[in-house]
Amino acid sequence: MFLISMVFDPTALLLGVLVLIILLWVNPEKTASKTMLIGVLTVISLLSFNELAYHFRFYLIVPWMHNMLIPFSLLLYPAAWLYVRSVIDGEYNYKKTDWLLLLPFLLFAANLMPYYLMPLAEKRAYLEQYYQSSQLRVSDGEGLLPPYVFHLFKIIWAVVFVVLIARLLSKFKKEASQQVLLENQFVLNWLKHINLMLLGLIVIAVAATLLTPLLTTSFNMQDIGIGLFLLLICLHLFARPSILYGLHVPANASSIILQAADLESKANSMTNIISSITVAKTTEKEVITITDANTKNYIQTIENLMTSSMPFLQEGYTAHNLVIDTGIPKHILALIIKHEYGMSFKEFTNRKRIEYFIANFHQPAWSQYTMEARALDCGFASRITFIRNFKDIMGTTPSAYFNETKTGYEESNISTLYLSPIYNADLPARLHQ
Repeated sequence: MFLISMVFDPTALLLGVLVLIILLWVNPEKTASKTMLIGVLTVISLLSFNELAYHFRFYLIVPWMHNMLIPFSLLLYPAAWLYVRSVIDGEYNYKKTDWLLLLPFLLFAANLMPYYLMPLAEKRAYLEQYYQSSQLRVSDGEGLLPPYVFHLFKIIWAVVFVVLIARLLSKFKKEASQQVLLENQFVLNWLKHINLMLLGLIVIAVAATLLTPLLTTSFNMQDIGIGLFLLLICLHLFARPSILYGLHVPANASSIILQAADLESKANSMTNIISSITVAKTTEKEVITITDANTKNYIQTIENLMTSSMPFLQEGYTAHNLVIDTGIPKHILALIIKHEYGMSFKEFTNRKRIEYFIANFHQPAWSQYTMEARALDCGFASRITFIRNFKDIMGTTPSAYFNETKTGYEESNISTLYLSPIYNADLPARLHQ
C-alpha cells in the first residue's frame, strides 16, 4: 500500500496542478463557483503535497515548513459548501458573512504558533522523533491545545458542512421542476458525488485517528483518501468541462432552443447549417444546438433589453440577473457573450456603461454632476473603477477623451467602442441619445 501511495499521490497532485493552471489562465470566466472550485482544488492539492512531503522526509530538510499546511484542512469543507451553494444559486459574488468561515483556520494557525516559533534545532530533533512515532503524527499536539482536540474539531466541522451540502441539494430537488432536474442531472450528480467523497474523507479521518496509534508503519490511510479525492475531481473536469457552467436555467416558453426531442425529427433539415455551436447537455442523449438563426434571436433579445431597460446601469448587475431578465439559459448566454461579442460578461456590462456615459456626457441633466456622480449613475461602484475601465476600453482617461472630442476626435473614435457581435447588421443603435 505504501508503494501504491507513492505512485498514486504524485500523479493526483500533478493532475491537480494542471487543472488549476487551466482554470486560472485558460478559462477567463470569473464566477463564485469557479473561484470556490479553485479553492477546493488548491486546498486538497496542498494537503496532498503535505502527505508527500512527510513520506519523502522533506520536512527534515526544511523543518520550519512542518505543520504550515495542516490548518488548510479546515478550509476544504467550507470551500466545498460555498462551491455547491454558488452553483445551485448561480452566484457571482460572495456574501460578507462568508469570510467568517476563515476563523477556525486562523485560530488553529494561532494555536500552532508556539511550534512555528520553535528554534530550528529543537524542531528538527522533534521531527526525528515524530518520524518514528505514528502516534505523534496523528495527535498533532504541538500547539496550545491538548492532543487530538484538532482532529475531533475537524471531524465535527466537516460533518456540519456535509450536512449543509446535502440540505442544499435536497432543497433544490424538492423545489425544481422535473424539466430542470432532467436538464441538470449530470451537474447534480457531480455535486452529490463531491459530497459523498467529502463524507468518505471524514470516515477515513475517523479511522485514521482510531487506528494509526496502533499501527507500526508510517503509512497513513488518509494519503490514499486525499489523493483519490483530488484525482476524481480532476478526471470529472477533464471528462466534462461543461461542469464549469453550473446549473442550466431553462428558457421560458418563448425560447427557440431546440430540445432533444425536436432534434431527432429535424435532423435532416439541419444538415445545411454551416455554422452552429453544440453544447453537451447533462445526459448523453440530450443535446442543444444553437443555429445561426437562434444566435441572431439571442443577440436581438440581449440588445433589446440593453436598449429598453438598460439593466447595466444597476450596480452589481450579474450574468445571473441577465439570465432571469432574458430567459436565456446561463450556459447559452455565456457562449453568446464569449463567442459573439468576444469578451466576458463583466467587460460586456462595463462597455455598455461606458457607451452610456459617452452618449449622455453633455446632457443637461448631468451638467451639475461631478465625474464621480456620473460614474455612479452609469452603474460603476466607484470613480476609480470607472476611470480604470474607461482607460482600458478607450485607451485614454475621460478628461483627455472629451478634450479630444472638441477637436473632432469623437466621430472617429466612438465607433471603436460599439460592441460588435457577428449578427448585428439589423440591430438598433445602442447609444441612447
